[in-house]
Amino acid sequence: MNTVVLGLLSILTLTSACKDDDKKKTGTVSGELQTVGTLKIADGSVVSLTTASTIKGTTDVTIESLKIPIFDMTITGSAKGGKIYQCTGTSEDCLVELVGTNLTDVLTGGTKAPDAIEVGTYSSLSVSYKPAGCSGGGDLAAPDLAATVRASVTYGGVKYYTNKATGLSIAGPAEDVSFGFGACNSRTVLEPAIDLKEGEAINVKAFVDLQAQFSIQEKLSTQTSFCINNPDYNVELCNNSVNIAADVSTKEPKIERYMLNPENSDKGCGGYMGLFFNEADVPFGGFLRVYRYEGQNCDVGGVFGNSSGGGLGVLRKNADGTLTIKDATEDLTPLTIFTAFKRMTHTGVVQAIQAQGEAQKDVNYTATKL
Repeated sequence: MNTVVLGLLSILTLTSACKDDDKKKTGTVSGELQTVGTLKIADGSVVSLTTASTIKGTTDVTIESLKIPIFDMTITGSAKGGKIYQCTGTSEDCLVELVGTNLTDVLTGGTKAPDAIEVGTYSSLSVSYKPAGCSGGGDLAAPDLAATVRASVTYGGVKYYTNKATGLSIAGPAEDVSFGFGACNSRTVLEPAIDLKEGEAINVKAFVDLQAQFSIQEKLSTQTSFCINNPDYNVELCNNSVNIAADVSTKEPKIERYMLNPENSDKGCGGYMGLFFNEADVPFGGFLRVYRYEGQNCDVGGVFGNSSGGGLGVLRKNADGTLTIKDATEDLTPLTIFTAFKRMTHTGVVQAIQAQGEAQKDVNYTATKL
């Protein structure tokens, strides 16, 4: 077992204190984000890959700090909704540290509960990483809209550090480096939805798991990406999307993690999946990311490399206890589809694009529960 990156759970508390209003019943919302400690996962030996191919790398990255800009957090639904956290200023003013110790509030750069929230049903939580959300325009990779990371990783017998001047360096210590975050907002479905009534107090919990968040890989000469690199080295440090899952349970969720190995694995990286379940054993969020480790060989894309940014657009329990999992909602044309994913170590079939340029097809895989 290797400790590879810091994991994070973000806990968002929502309380309603409704008051009389001539026209509408309203409540107020406050929130906080809290972190938990390190995670341990199985090493790369649980995934056996075969034929050598193009891109090599490792996800065994030590993240000392990861800050992203959060300008607001909003709940929406049948009623108007409103902001439950808001930060004004530049992205530097609104950076939030996602790596920390247990139960540390990380939402310190903005204002909590600035709005009165109308009673009603709320079905989603959205987080904006840009001042005006997705409609704000501008360059996602511009310095004013950039996240920062401080990390180190050993690959090919060489230890690399993030370096403010050069991006990457073989001389430490690691420094904070800005990089284009590549996202304007994220949205997570609240399942079940919040039915906010007058005078009622409700807790909403939002979770982020940073496991396998970054990987180092040999440079891609034909594909642009939001990666950190140095022209003197043939490697780049790349990030997966930050995926949020939200629920209204009063208890901490159960978290399940799986290593995924496709057949003909020379045509794609292994996958890393994390799933969240509430106290009623209802799945409410998770992610599917590429997983790399020293010695693995994989092409660009592949079964678990072509998914839509790592998030899960569809996650529901079937009648037999298996899960239907899709990497995007139907309107966004999911590329990776599990119709009967078992919550145990198992073999199965996933509908996926196994190599760039190919059509979607059934691919056998092995899942190892960690």
